Amino acid sequence: MVLHLVTHCLIHPTTIRSARLIWTFRRHYERFAVEGTGDRAAGYVLAASQLGISVKRVQEVIEDWMLVVPLRYIRACRFPFVAEFMSELRRRSIKIGVLSDYPSERKLCALELNAEAVIDAGSEEVAAPKPHPKGLLMICEQFEVEPSNVLFIGDREDRDAEAARRAGAHYLLKTAHRPYGPYFSSYQDLLNSLKATA
Repeated sequence: MVLHLVTHCLIHPTTIRSARLIWTFRRHYERFAVEGTGDRAAGYVLAASQLGISVKRVQEVIEDWMLVVPLRYIRACRFPFVAEFMSELRRRSIKIGVLSDYPSERKLCALELNAEAVIDAGSEEVAAPKPHPKGLLMICEQFEVEPSNVLFIGDREDRDAEAARRAGAHYLLKTAHRPYGPYFSSYQDLLNSLKATA
């Protein structure tokens, strides 16, 4: 996708403005995560004000480059054995929820995966990007389970692990480098560990 953006910038120089717009929006949106409140709509407004363009234009660019364009490439980026791991969870009647700071339904479809609950933490209804625990607690409520009985799998210490800690849930981070705290390097390892408990 990065190559797509660079190529597009070379062919269409105006795309450089889009790249700056994306960077500006993400900077504000990441700040919401630190502050613990805010939604994408507020990020659109702040980016538009800073760049002197319309909110509609900001929303169009963000939705195109962050929600639509990735769909062309995302299936090739699916982690090996993640589908098998999810199938094994369902075989054991373990429910699966997805928490993201962006809409995930179309990405899940492109990945050929699905979940029983999908929460968009950056939506107007939630307005609490990770590491705020609100989205994770909403999934717990939907599943009627206590956070202490939930395992949250992510890849960012400052967002995913922290959201789990604040919610009172367990967590695992997928990373090739050993971080502070629980981690795993591949879904095949995770799948094998799960099967070993049968």
